[in-house]
Amino acid sequence: ARAQAQKRLGACAEHVKDMTREQKMAWAVDLKERANEYYQASNFEEASRLYGDCLVALDLDGTEEEVREVQQRVQLPVCTNLAACMVEL
Repeated sequence: ARAQAQKRLGACAEHVKDMTREQKMAWAVDLKERANEYYQASNFEEASRLYGDCLVALDLDGTEEEVREVQQRVQLPVCTNLAACMVEL
């Protein structure tokens, strides 16, 4: 299971490596919304996978304002939701 998770995260990292900050944000927000749907359907395992994928796209370089936007729109809600999934699993 661990090797499979590492492979998945590696594929996500490869997918986002050449994206701009805006593209990474859009990709992560889209994944977060899909993960939220799985969470609402009580599919905590798939939701947690997607939340983990979101974290791969975090771009914490940039201005203070850009970093704060990433933290507020992706990092904080995704980490909170991922923790909620772990409680349910």
